[in-house]
Amino acid sequence: MSSVIAPIPPPFSKKSRKGESVQRINIVPKHPSKLHHAQYEQKMRDAVEDVVKNQLPLKQAAQKYNLSKSALHRKVQKYKNADEVTRDSFKFGRQHGFKCVFTSEEETLFVEYLIQVSEMCYGLTLVNIRELAYRHAVANGKEMPAS
Repeated sequence: MSSVIAPIPPPFSKKSRKGESVQRINIVPKHPSKLHHAQYEQKMRDAVEDVVKNQLPLKQAAQKYNLSKSALHRKVQKYKNADEVTRDSFKFGRQHGFKCVFTSEEETLFVEYLIQVSEMCYGLTLVNIRELAYRHAVANGKEMPAS
């Protein structure tokens, strides 16, 4: 009885539905949101400098650096409106996230209070908790984002 040895597939390969070996490759994303944050920040910095200092048209800079024209336009406007001190520390990257209303200490105290209240069998719904947090922020003069 003869045995047939199957060929060893190359590394990073995958079998397709038809059985043949398909080579995997890493594709660099074309959309700017898929870029790594450091790459995006460097591209945005270079593009803004080209537009502001080298007088490159906005559309050409967006195409050259593969960035969104509207995002580049917003960064250029913010950069132009910033004063000299602010320009040195200007952030060219994305500003995701939200602004924290409470400090981490206040948040910890609030969570401990909620746990204590729940142990006393005084149930609060999510809506009640949000209202309580809002009233606490207003009473302490905290700045809150408009919603």
